Amino acid sequence: MRALLPLALAGGLFVTAPATAQEVELSYGIAANLGVSDGDTALSVEGEVVASYMGFFAGLWAETIPNSADDLEIELSLGYATTFGTTEVGLTYTAYFIDDDYDTQDVELAVGVPVSPLITLGAAAAYDLDNEVWDLSAGFEATPIENLTVAALIGDDGTGTYWEAGAAYDLPHNAFVGLLYEDSDYGPETVTFSIGFAF
Repeated sequence: MRALLPLALAGGLFVTAPATAQEVELSYGIAANLGVSDGDTALSVEGEVVASYMGFFAGLWAETIPNSADDLEIELSLGYATTFGTTEVGLTYTAYFIDDDYDTQDVELAVGVPVSPLITLGAAAAYDLDNEVWDLSAGFEATPIENLTVAALIGDDGTGTYWEAGAAYDLPHNAFVGLLYEDSDYGPETVTFSIGFAF
């Protein structure tokens, strides 16, 4: 779960506008997440760093795995994002690892379309290259008041339907708090509270 990117609840549903500066730009963050599922609680910590240059980007994301024999989930990503008018389009390749062991990889195409100054609609199609399955999702993000962003989506990852809804509120000094609800046809309901910093 990517609490550091509360607008990208599907791991890339909403595209970040590409960097146009003639220099490498870095963004990074860290967050603590408290998840509640079936009455059980789990604490995890995640961190991410992304480098971008003229629309191209590369990122490293990692999160601890609570209540598991494995210690760490890792994602390495490469991609390109651009705009056509007001429409944002991004293509991302991501490799997934559990601890030091390769797990799988996918390629995702994501599109975000602002329909008003406050609301953006988005859709994403990701193809798992190893398991040969599609993950299709669609949703929206909105900023009803200053510093508050809400988002929701529904998708199907080849196993079944899943849906998520969340909100993030920006605090002073680059801090944020977030709340995410997740459910699916094949897993328990989960509510996650997050607090962190993003730069």
